[in-house]
Amino acid sequence: MASTENLARSKNVEKAGLRVQRTLAKKNLLAAWGEVRKSRKSLEKETGYPVIIKFERTPDESGWGGSSLAAKERAHHLVWCDFGVPRTDKVYIVALEIDRLRLKWQSMKAGKARTMVKTDLTNLIMAADHFPAQDLLPERYTPHFEILLEILYNLPACLFVQRRIRDEVPILCSSQFVAMTRHLSELPDPATAVSKFSHSDPRLIHMLLALDSVQAKFCDSLFPGMSDFARKYLDIEYASLPTKLWACWQAAERRYQPGDETELVDKFADILGIRDGYVWQVCDDESLREA
Repeated sequence: MASTENLARSKNVEKAGLRVQRTLAKKNLLAAWGEVRKSRKSLEKETGYPVIIKFERTPDESGWGGSSLAAKERAHHLVWCDFGVPRTDKVYIVALEIDRLRLKWQSMKAGKARTMVKTDLTNLIMAADHFPAQDLLPERYTPHFEILLEILYNLPACLFVQRRIRDEVPILCSSQFVAMTRHLSELPDPATAVSKFSHSDPRLIHMLLALDSVQAKFCDSLFPGMSDFARKYLDIEYASLPTKLWACWQAAERRYQPGDETELVDKFADILGIRDGYVWQVCDDESLREA
């Protein structure tokens, strides 16, 4: 696992960057909301459906999400965010969800939008060169396999959208850094994760850590010199997993088109050895998956 020195150095870098960016996020908040309003109107014009933004209480007081209901008279896009989310994070989160809905819409229009459906795992064998090929016991995958599939499904689309926001909406960058830093800081460190979920299949935990590592490397790449989240994953077991996933993302990022996120999910799943854990269903105007 990552050394104490590595973790301490990583946290010092994160704290220094966070102080500066939190101040900028507060300063730019009004202008950032202006960009969000433009993005909202753009999505409404592109799809012909209104975008409804709701701030409400949720059980964990920190949630958010987005969905599209494109069925007859109920057609609309919905973005929601909990009241408890810090205000500097809210503006970025709403922008992120609007762009995720836009990506889903563009993928659908390109005929590439898909919904992930979990398969029967009774006979699933996670066959990959970094893990022994053995049965995944059903009683040991719940709920961690569902969590793994949910992260796997959402991660590529989030990476594409986060990259676009970083490159094309500079006024949101400080809020983006603050929100991403908060999220990554709340993820368990590798040692804690392995210990806490020791009752689960250990391969699932290492897969989850590998996906966490991709998020960490991505944040570090968006804000070089301001964050160092990837450092704590340097010494994790099965270190080839995050390396392969990251290389796969970098190759896809250079030639991305709407709809490619589904293909990237499959490539990630092949690397993890769980491609047989789900199937795809076509997503169209009448069946837009909740984002």
